[in-house]
Amino acid sequence: MRKAYLILLFYSALSNAQNTSSFDHFFKVHENAITISAPINDFILKNTKPYSFMVGFNSNRPSLYVGPSNGFNTTGDVGIGTVHTNGFKLNVAGDVLLRRLCIGGEYIPEDCLLAVEGKLICADIQVTDINEWPDYVFEENYELITIEEMGDYIQKENHLPGIPTNKEINENGIGLAELNMLLLKKIEELSLYTIKLNDELNKIKSFRKGAI
Repeated sequence: MRKAYLILLFYSALSNAQNTSSFDHFFKVHENAITISAPINDFILKNTKPYSFMVGFNSNRPSLYVGPSNGFNTTGDVGIGTVHTNGFKLNVAGDVLLRRLCIGGEYIPEDCLLAVEGKLICADIQVTDINEWPDYVFEENYELITIEEMGDYIQKENHLPGIPTNKEINENGIGLAELNMLLLKKIEELSLYTIKLNDELNKIKSFRKGAI
């Protein structure tokens, strides 16, 4: 039923083209290449790639391009707004609006818009939804545990306080924003320990100078 509908739709378009302009301008087959277009104001869509298919209207550039396959059991590349697929199965020359996208896998979690199965490489990632940046560590009422308490905790739990365990990470993963905030919090706490140790060292130096 679907094939019949598509054939009927295509036949209707051809009939309209014959009524409004020359059939040759609408549908062209040249050197094993098919072109469907409706030239207006002398715009001419030329298909120069054998065994390919182009569709475009009111422009000399195709809106849709389907490139040739390489024989049995192969498929051609598709270009939207371009005929240059650059080795990709799909190349879109322009903005794309997608609701959800899965790359390299077959499943998108319900709370995700993008799922990537494999490595991701990019120049930068900007995180905007951050509830509380850990500058509160430097507030006077922040309770910083002592170095001795830190040592006891690490000896017993085998990880830093406030940092998920290896088991928790393997089971649940962790968001980049959360991880960066946790790491920054530990860096700020470490800075406080360093400042405190430096103050104590200066006191010892002053005491030794006074004792000489």
